[in-house]
Amino acid sequence: MKYIITESKMNSSIERFLKSSFSEVVDVKFKKIRVWLASDDRDIERNKIQVLIDPQGILKGNFNLNVSKGHFIGYDLKKDIWQTVNSMFSLNMEEYGSDWDIEFFVLGIN
Repeated sequence: MKYIITESKMNSSIERFLKSSFSEVVDVKFKKIRVWLASDDRDIERNKIQVLIDPQGILKGNFNLNVSKGHFIGYDLKKDIWQTVNSMFSLNMEEYGSDWDIEFFVLGIN
């Protein structure tokens, strides 16, 4: 059975899911972008999910950061969010010409 869902309902569902499933997610925004598909010689409008994450708990007052060298902060979290959202909402982000993409912004201390 297929369900038809409006874009705004889909966006709000994704946002609620991310915020309730990942405590590190601070905010979620959605943006439309134009993407040129060179292989198809056409452009498409893509929905970009912008996710602000705080993997080190900075907003909760963690200023004693132990960052291991050589390991990118938040990599595993971003991978987990990408895979979970992609499969949960059947976004097919791994496919060429997908209508969806995700972008991460990571809070950190210099």
